[in-house]
Amino acid sequence: MRRICIATALTMAVFLIARPVWATNAEDFKIYQLGDPSSDPTADTKFRLFANQLGIAISGFNFSPAQTLGHSGFAISLEYGVSKINPDYWPRYGTSDSPYLLMPSLHLRKGLGLSFELGGRLTYLQESSMFAGTLELKWALNEGFTYAPDFAVRGHVTTLAGATDFDMTTGGVDIGIGKQFGIGGVVTLTPYIGWNLIFVHATARMIDFQPSRAPEEAMAQPFETLNFYQEVKAGDNVSHRFYGGLRFVLMPVEIGLEFSYTKVSVDHEIEGLDKEIPVMNFGAKLGVDF
Repeated sequence: MRRICIATALTMAVFLIARPVWATNAEDFKIYQLGDPSSDPTADTKFRLFANQLGIAISGFNFSPAQTLGHSGFAISLEYGVSKINPDYWPRYGTSDSPYLLMPSLHLRKGLGLSFELGGRLTYLQESSMFAGTLELKWALNEGFTYAPDFAVRGHVTTLAGATDFDMTTGGVDIGIGKQFGIGGVVTLTPYIGWNLIFVHATARMIDFQPSRAPEEAMAQPFETLNFYQEVKAGDNVSHRFYGGLRFVLMPVEIGLEFSYTKVSVDHEIEGLDKEIPVMNFGAKLGVDF
């Protein structure tokens, strides 16, 4: 019952954070702004650059060190992440050109024994109608030794919901290392670092590239302005994310900070478009461990 009450309280906190901007959609995407592939040779590459940045943003957070919770452990946390992107490839519904994407999240983790841990995260893309759901599984190959650091691998899958013109799924493999230090017998401090390989897959639906046409013209030629972008395939869109963080625990309260850097690389021969775009994620969390 205590865990249910805490989970309910943190869920309400997520919605209270989102409430002031819930009715707005400034961060929703109108990807036709990236150009029509039938007339713009840069359009498919712009969509690919956009998709890779968004994929890194929604899946580029750990907020937990290599150490697991133990077979009976349970943790729930409220997180707030910020992703810094290149707004030149960011087709917003509104007129904002901010390079920051704001993402409050609710994160649940459950220890499974044998040094395994299962987790789930629900992320809201602030000022939009989009959510991202993440499922993760972590296995600590080494943890709890006095002089040796903790070492773990993590697999994760994230799916975006609420986007009107495209579908997106990301996946990745994560390797992390960290070490817990006790302070005064009641407080623990855990610095950690890691490397994350992230795959991004995105598929655009059929899009009207002239949505402002007069109704009479649209009815007379309903398929004239319809087209779609090339599929962004996971095997061709792989990024390396490097991260570091710090976790502070005064049982049962947990506080965490994390920063990561990813360089999105897209091969092309189009002059004037970036081939590499840095994406930086940083954020904090507040939660409880049981």
